[in-house]
Amino acid sequence: MTNPGNKKIYRIYEKASHKIIADLICLEEETFTDERPLVLFDPAEPWKKTRLEANEFELRELMVPLFINGECVYTFPKTMDIRKECLAEQDTLWEESRRLVNPHQIYVDLSRKLYDTKLRLLLKGGEVQISIKETARASRLFSYRC
Repeated sequence: MTNPGNKKIYRIYEKASHKIIADLICLEEETFTDERPLVLFDPAEPWKKTRLEANEFELRELMVPLFINGECVYTFPKTMDIRKECLAEQDTLWEESRRLVNPHQIYVDLSRKLYDTKLRLLLKGGEVQISIKETARASRLFSYRC
């Protein structure tokens, strides 16, 4: 299942080394700051958690609006500026992530609110809502066939 709702993505860097810790996908209305501790967890294995203490990490929002109300609001950078930004972003990768053999993965985590929303929708999708009248009719049909 895809992640529900309108989302935004934060890249989380270790403040001391300016290396990537993880990416965090959250709902658009959620806001995070480096002034408060942040708990990250693996959505596939939610018992695995990492606590980042306040002011020991930096956040950068990755998605920027290109159009608002049908009007272009983005100023496109020059090609050499894009190249410079890409090289700078490569420097934020740990050496373990850059190696060709058995590279370390960069974690992509979900916010608690997005995870709970996704889980609620998955669980709700398995429910069948049926009225008492339909239940009685179904049980009569079933009992006649047996």
